[in-house]
Amino acid sequence: MHLLAAYAPQAPAVIAQMTVVSTTNEHKAALRLLGVLPLAGAVVTADAMLTHADVCQGIVEGHGDYVRRGYSGSSGSTGGSRTGCTTPAM
Repeated sequence: MHLLAAYAPQAPAVIAQMTVVSTTNEHKAALRLLGVLPLAGAVVTADAMLTHADVCQGIVEGHGDYVRRGYSGSSGSTGGSRTGCTTPAM
C-alpha cells in the first residue's frame, strides 16, 4: 500500500491524496483522484504510467489540460514535447 498525491506547486502543498491498496493500481487510483480535484484551468503532469487514454479523458472532461515529456527510443532517455497521451474523440 502507498499513496498517490496531487501536488499544487503554487501552494506549495499536496492538495489531495488517495491510498493505492495492494488489490488495485496507480492507474485506478488516479482515476478516482481526478474525480475529486478541481481541474478547470489546471495543467496536470504525470509519469508514463498514467498516460492511459481514460486518465487523459478524465482530465479533459474536468476542463483541465495535460503535459508529459515523451519517451524517446529504447535508451531510456526522454524526448521532446510530445504528450504520449491520446485523448479519445468526443
